[in-house]
Amino acid sequence: SLTTQAVNSFAEYEQLSGGAKKIFDQMDYSKIANDANNAYKELGLSANQYLAVINDVGATFAATMGDEAGYKAAKTGLKAISDYASGTGKNVNELSQKFTLITRSTSSYQSIADQFSGILPATSAGFLKQAKAVGILSDKYNQLTEVPIEEYQDAVSKMLEQGVKDLGLANNTMEEAFSTLSGSLNMAKSAWDNLVTGLADDSADLDVLIGNFVESAGAAASQLIPKIDTALKGAVKLVSDLFPKLAEELPGMIESLLPSVMTGITNILASVIENLPQIIDSILDMLPGLIDTLVDAI
Repeated sequence: SLTTQAVNSFAEYEQLSGGAKKIFDQMDYSKIANDANNAYKELGLSANQYLAVINDVGATFAATMGDEAGYKAAKTGLKAISDYASGTGKNVNELSQKFTLITRSTSSYQSIADQFSGILPATSAGFLKQAKAVGILSDKYNQLTEVPIEEYQDAVSKMLEQGVKDLGLANNTMEEAFSTLSGSLNMAKSAWDNLVTGLADDSADLDVLIGNFVESAGAAASQLIPKIDTALKGAVKLVSDLFPKLAEELPGMIESLLPSVMTGITNILASVIENLPQIIDSILDMLPGLIDTLVDAI
């Protein structure tokens, strides 16, 4: 099962890494690969998840902004989204999809901005005003639709980054990976996914991948074990406090419930006895067929 999973995961990685090399063909792929391999703790994403998102967003960005600038803007936006998601409990995959859509066209801003409530202004007019105020967009634009697509895409990424900083959530994903149960479990899962992919990759450094997973699992254990200890103590207290109360109520419950329970049992038994001849006849009718089937099987 593990081998099958490793082969399938590596096949996905092979396709995604090949896509990244084509989309950002003017870049050194080792930089992208390094970012993908570290995404498990920085963004809470496996290498495959990181490449899938960066390829989706980057395909648009690279075409308008160039490979280096496009990749940088896509990575900036993705990191901001990850920190925002980990700090607010939102789904990073859903937000990544919305990030891709909102950057495709200036006209899509109005309909998607509410998905980023708290880090992006609700309206395109508000976005333009705020982007001008912090120096991300020039004062020469009167409407968002006047902004060239490459400037708009870069502005969305930088505004996401700025919004996350304003909320105090910058680098939140990495901080939670080593300080919270959900963050550490997510990091361990992503590190495990990377390790499984590496099992079928003859160029992978398994020592590094195993080390990453061991570190992640250790962080998860350090968060999980105290919670289990606390939960067990709480369960013991619950039982010790609850049992005396139940003991007090039990005689009255038995006294009130027992007559109706016994009546129900009596009715069931009476019904079975009444229909016993039919049940026996049915069993006798079925026996020859059952015996023949059993003999054939033997």
